[in-house]
Amino acid sequence: MPARTARKSRRTSKRKKTSSNRKKVKKILAVSSLFLISALFLSGLGFYKNLTKNFAAATSEGDYFISEQDVFSLLYVTVDDMNMEPVLATSIRMKLFDRNNGKVVSYSIPLDMVVDVPGKFGEEEISKVFALGNLNNKEDFRNGISLLDKTVTSLFGFKVNKYIIVDSKFQTEFDSLFETGSLNMTASLNDLSKFKNSLITDLTFNEFINIYTFTRSLPQDRFIKKDFIPQYTANTSLIDEEVRDLTFDSSIALEKKSIAVLNGAGTPGLAQFGNRIVQNLGGRVVGVGNALQVYSDSYIIVDETDLITTTSLAFSFGIGNIMLKRYAAFIRENELDRADIVVIMGLDIKDIL
Repeated sequence: MPARTARKSRRTSKRKKTSSNRKKVKKILAVSSLFLISALFLSGLGFYKNLTKNFAAATSEGDYFISEQDVFSLLYVTVDDMNMEPVLATSIRMKLFDRNNGKVVSYSIPLDMVVDVPGKFGEEEISKVFALGNLNNKEDFRNGISLLDKTVTSLFGFKVNKYIIVDSKFQTEFDSLFETGSLNMTASLNDLSKFKNSLITDLTFNEFINIYTFTRSLPQDRFIKKDFIPQYTANTSLIDEEVRDLTFDSSIALEKKSIAVLNGAGTPGLAQFGNRIVQNLGGRVVGVGNALQVYSDSYIIVDETDLITTTSLAFSFGIGNIMLKRYAAFIRENELDRADIVVIMGLDIKDIL
C-alpha cells in the first residue's frame, strides 16, 4: 500500500509539474509575441518617444481613442507596394470589435465591387478608391485614406474609427493578428528594417497593444469572417441590422439620449444617412428632417456635454462645434425642444455622403 501511494503521489506531482510547465511555456510565448510585435512597430516608430502618440504618416480627426470604446471599427487594407504609382489595394476589410460580447466580425470587401464614391467622383471599383484620392497629392496618402474612409463608412453606415494600411509583404503577420488573435513572425530582419516605409496607420502604439491583448484573449470561434455581398448595398437595412446586433448594448445605447438629425446643407438624403449613422451606433433617433435654413457650419447641440454619445457623434460626423442649448439661442430649430441632442449637418460636411 505505501508503495502504491508513493507511485500515485509521484504521478500526481508529475501531472502538476507538466501543467505548470505548459502554463510557463504559454506565458513565455505570449511575452515573446508581444516583444516581437512591439519590435515590429517600434521599428516604424523610430523611438519610444512616440509610444503614446500616433505613429502614422496621416492624422486622425481629433483625439479619439478606441481603448475607450466598447464597439469600434478598424479599416484594414493591404496594398501591393507602397512605393508604386498608383498604390493599389490587394485586400480591403472592415473589422468590428465588440468588447461587450467578446468577438471580432471581419467583412471582406470584393476589390471589384463598384461603389458610389463620396464627393464628385461618381462610381468606381473600390480597389481604385485609395489611388483615386491620391491623384492630386502624391507626397503622402492622406487624401486617399480620407476618400477610402468615407467610402467604407457609407457602405456600413458606421464610421471608420481607425485604419491600418500595410504593404503586402507583411500581410501574413497582420492577418494572423486580426483574424486569429495570434502572431506569426515570418518577416526577415531585413524586412523589419524597411517596416517604417510599409505601414500607415492612425493607431497609437498603446491602441495597437490593446487590440493585440483583446484578440489574443478570444477563442477561435469568436473571430467571424464574412463577405460584403452586393445585397448589402442593394438593401442597406441588411448590413445595418448586423451592425446594430453589435451596438444594441453599447454605451451610447445605455445612455438612452433622444437624438434628432437635421439636413442643414440641402443635400438630398443627407439627414437619412445621418439617421443611419446614429442608429448604427446604438443611438435613439426621435426626429429626422430638413433644417429651417441652410447652415455653413455643422453643430451638435446638447443638454450636457459630458456624454459618450456626444463624443461618438462628433467623431462620426466630423463635427467640432458642440454647443449647450442655453448658448444656441440663434438656432431656431424646433427639435431643440424635443430631443436631448440635435445634430445639424451643414455645408461643411455635405460630402460625407
